Amino acid sequence: MRLYIPFAITLSLFLGFAATAPAKSKLELVDEGLPLQELRPLDRRVYILTLDGKWNQAAPVETCYVNFIFPNGACYSHKIEEADLFRKGEVRCIIQGPQLIRNHIDSGGKFTIVVSAGRDVTSASAPEVISNALQESWPMRRQVSKFRTRTKYTELPPVDAFPIPGESPPPRPPGTNAPPGPRTSKDK
Repeated sequence: MRLYIPFAITLSLFLGFAATAPAKSKLELVDEGLPLQELRPLDRRVYILTLDGKWNQAAPVETCYVNFIFPNGACYSHKIEEADLFRKGEVRCIIQGPQLIRNHIDSGGKFTIVVSAGRDVTSASAPEVISNALQESWPMRRQVSKFRTRTKYTELPPVDAFPIPGESPPPRPPGTNAPPGPRTSKDK
Protein backbone atom coordinates (compact mmCIF):
# COMPACT_ATOMS: atom_id res chain seq x y z
CA MET A 1 0.00 0.00 0.00
CA ARG A 2 2.85 2.40 0.82
CA LEU A 3 4.45 1.87 -2.59
CA TYR A 4 1.17 2.21 -4.45
CA ILE A 5 0.47 5.85 -3.44
CA PRO A 6 3.89 7.33 -4.47
CA PHE A 7 3.79 5.29 -7.68
CA ALA A 8 0.32 6.59 -8.52
CA ILE A 9 1.36 10.20 -7.83
CA THR A 10 4.53 9.86 -9.94
CA LEU A 11 2.62 8.23 -12.79
CA SER A 12 -0.07 10.93 -12.80
CA LEU A 13 2.56 13.71 -12.84
CA PHE A 14 4.45 12.01 -15.68
CA LEU A 15 1.30 11.56 -17.75
CA GLY A 16 0.21 15.13 -17.02
CA PHE A 17 3.50 16.59 -18.28
CA ALA A 18 3.57 14.29 -21.29
CA ALA A 19 0.08 15.44 -22.31
CA THR A 20 1.04 19.13 -22.13
CA ALA A 21 4.25 18.75 -24.20
CA PRO A 22 3.80 20.49 -27.55
CA ALA A 23 3.55 18.16 -30.54
CA LYS A 24 6.21 18.56 -33.20
CA SER A 25 4.95 19.72 -36.55
CA LYS A 26 5.35 17.47 -39.57
CA LEU A 27 7.55 20.03 -41.34
CA GLU A 28 10.06 22.31 -39.62
CA LEU A 29 10.69 25.43 -41.75
CA VAL A 30 14.06 27.20 -41.47
CA ASP A 31 15.27 30.29 -43.31
CA GLU A 32 18.93 29.80 -44.23
CA GLY A 33 19.32 33.33 -45.60
CA LEU A 34 19.58 32.30 -49.26
CA PRO A 35 19.30 35.04 -51.91
CA LEU A 36 15.86 36.00 -53.19
CA GLN A 37 15.02 35.28 -56.81
CA GLU A 38 13.33 38.23 -58.50
CA LEU A 39 10.84 37.79 -61.33
CA ARG A 40 9.18 40.61 -63.26
CA PRO A 41 5.98 39.32 -64.89
CA LEU A 42 3.97 42.07 -66.58
CA ASP A 43 6.09 44.79 -64.96
CA ARG A 44 5.33 43.61 -61.42
CA ARG A 45 7.79 42.46 -58.80
CA VAL A 46 7.63 38.90 -57.56
CA TYR A 47 10.21 37.43 -55.20
CA ILE A 48 10.86 33.78 -54.52
CA LEU A 49 12.06 32.96 -51.02
CA THR A 50 13.58 29.49 -50.71
CA LEU A 51 13.18 27.88 -47.29
CA ASP A 52 14.67 24.65 -46.01
CA GLY A 53 12.26 22.16 -44.52
CA LYS A 54 12.98 19.15 -42.33
CA TRP A 55 10.33 16.44 -42.38
CA ASN A 56 9.60 14.88 -38.96
CA GLN A 57 6.92 12.63 -40.47
CA ALA A 58 6.18 11.42 -43.97
CA ALA A 59 5.19 14.12 -46.45
CA PRO A 60 1.43 14.22 -47.16
CA VAL A 61 0.16 12.96 -50.49
CA GLU A 62 -2.56 15.61 -50.84
CA THR A 63 -1.97 19.03 -52.37
CA CYS A 64 -0.03 21.38 -50.08
CA TYR A 65 -0.21 25.17 -49.94
CA VAL A 66 2.20 27.89 -48.83
CA ASN A 67 0.20 30.46 -46.84
CA PHE A 68 1.20 34.04 -46.04
CA ILE A 69 -0.54 35.61 -43.04
CA PHE A 70 -0.20 39.37 -42.57
CA PRO A 71 -0.52 41.40 -39.34
CA ASN A 72 -3.72 43.09 -40.55
CA GLY A 73 -5.44 39.67 -40.76
CA ALA A 74 -5.23 39.31 -44.53
CA CYS A 75 -3.69 36.26 -46.12
CA TYR A 76 -2.97 34.71 -49.49
CA SER A 77 -1.80 31.29 -50.60
CA HIS A 78 -0.32 29.40 -53.49
CA LYS A 79 0.16 25.72 -54.25
CA ILE A 80 3.62 24.34 -53.70
CA GLU A 81 6.08 24.56 -56.55
CA GLU A 82 7.89 21.41 -57.70
CA ALA A 83 6.47 18.62 -55.58
CA ASP A 84 9.57 16.42 -55.85
CA LEU A 85 11.82 19.09 -54.30
CA PHE A 86 9.13 19.89 -51.72
CA ARG A 87 9.11 16.26 -50.57
CA LYS A 88 12.88 16.47 -50.14
CA GLY A 89 12.54 19.65 -48.06
CA GLU A 90 12.82 22.66 -50.40
CA VAL A 91 9.92 25.09 -49.96
CA ARG A 92 9.70 27.88 -52.54
CA CYS A 93 7.55 30.79 -51.32
CA ILE A 94 6.30 33.24 -53.95
CA ILE A 95 6.11 36.72 -52.42
CA GLN A 96 4.04 39.03 -54.61
CA GLY A 97 4.83 42.73 -54.57
CA PRO A 98 1.17 43.84 -54.92
CA GLN A 99 0.27 41.76 -51.83
CA LEU A 100 2.98 43.53 -49.84
CA ILE A 101 1.58 46.91 -50.92
CA ARG A 102 -2.05 45.91 -50.28
CA ASN A 103 -1.21 44.73 -46.75
CA HIS A 104 0.90 47.80 -45.91
CA ILE A 105 4.25 46.10 -45.31
CA ASP A 106 6.01 47.14 -48.52
CA SER A 107 7.99 49.77 -46.59
CA GLY A 108 8.56 47.52 -43.58
CA GLY A 109 6.79 44.94 -41.49
CA LYS A 110 6.49 41.25 -40.68
CA PHE A 111 4.43 38.39 -42.04
CA THR A 112 4.06 34.70 -41.18
CA ILE A 113 4.57 31.72 -43.47
CA VAL A 114 2.93 28.31 -42.84
CA VAL A 115 2.44 25.23 -45.01
CA SER A 116 -0.95 23.50 -45.03
CA ALA A 117 -2.20 20.23 -46.50
CA GLY A 118 -5.50 19.79 -48.33
CA ARG A 119 -6.55 23.44 -48.55
CA ASP A 120 -5.31 26.96 -47.95
CA VAL A 121 -5.74 28.43 -44.47
CA THR A 122 -6.28 31.88 -42.93
CA SER A 123 -4.74 31.15 -39.52
CA ALA A 124 -1.46 29.63 -38.35
CA SER A 125 -3.40 27.55 -35.80
CA ALA A 126 -5.75 25.87 -38.31
CA PRO A 127 -5.89 22.06 -38.12
CA GLU A 128 -4.67 21.73 -41.74
CA VAL A 129 -1.33 23.42 -40.94
CA ILE A 130 1.53 20.91 -41.11
CA SER A 131 4.50 23.21 -40.47
CA ASN A 132 5.76 25.56 -37.83
CA ALA A 133 4.87 29.25 -38.23
CA LEU A 134 7.91 31.06 -39.61
CA GLN A 135 7.91 34.84 -39.19
CA GLU A 136 9.76 36.89 -41.80
CA SER A 137 10.38 40.62 -41.99
CA TRP A 138 10.16 42.80 -45.08
CA PRO A 139 12.26 44.19 -46.66
CA MET A 140 14.66 41.28 -46.41
CA ARG A 141 18.27 42.41 -46.17
CA ARG A 142 19.74 39.89 -48.57
CA GLN A 143 21.04 39.54 -52.09
CA VAL A 144 18.54 39.52 -54.98
CA SER A 145 19.26 37.43 -58.06
CA LYS A 146 17.60 37.10 -61.46
CA PHE A 147 18.41 33.41 -61.50
CA ARG A 148 17.12 30.52 -59.42
CA THR A 149 18.73 30.11 -56.01
CA ARG A 150 20.82 26.96 -55.63
CA THR A 151 20.08 24.80 -52.61
CA LYS A 152 21.40 21.49 -51.35
CA TYR A 153 18.61 19.77 -53.31
CA THR A 154 19.42 21.45 -56.64
CA GLU A 155 21.20 19.25 -59.15
CA LEU A 156 24.70 20.36 -60.08
CA PRO A 157 25.12 21.74 -63.59
CA PRO A 158 27.11 19.71 -66.12
CA VAL A 159 30.86 20.24 -66.06
CA ASP A 160 30.99 21.54 -69.64
CA ALA A 161 28.08 23.96 -69.30
CA PHE A 162 28.40 27.27 -71.08
CA PRO A 163 27.83 30.49 -69.11
CA ILE A 164 24.37 32.02 -69.18
CA PRO A 165 24.13 34.95 -71.62
CA GLY A 166 24.75 38.20 -69.78
CA GLU A 167 26.72 36.48 -67.02
CA SER A 168 30.52 36.62 -67.05
CA PRO A 169 32.40 33.30 -67.06
CA PRO A 170 34.32 32.32 -63.93
CA PRO A 171 37.91 33.61 -63.75
CA ARG A 172 40.68 31.28 -64.89
CA PRO A 173 43.03 29.95 -62.25
CA PRO A 174 46.39 31.79 -62.11
CA GLY A 175 49.16 30.29 -64.19
CA THR A 176 46.94 28.95 -66.96
CA ASN A 177 47.20 30.32 -70.46
CA ALA A 178 44.25 32.05 -71.98
CA PRO A 179 42.76 30.24 -74.98
CA PRO A 180 43.86 31.63 -78.35
CA GLY A 181 41.50 34.23 -79.68
CA PRO A 182 41.07 35.99 -83.00
CA ARG A 183 44.05 37.92 -84.30
CA THR A 184 43.98 41.67 -83.97
CA SER A 185 45.93 44.40 -85.77
CA LYS A 186 48.46 44.42 -82.90
CA ASP A 187 49.38 40.75 -83.54
CA LYS A 188 50.47 41.37 -87.18
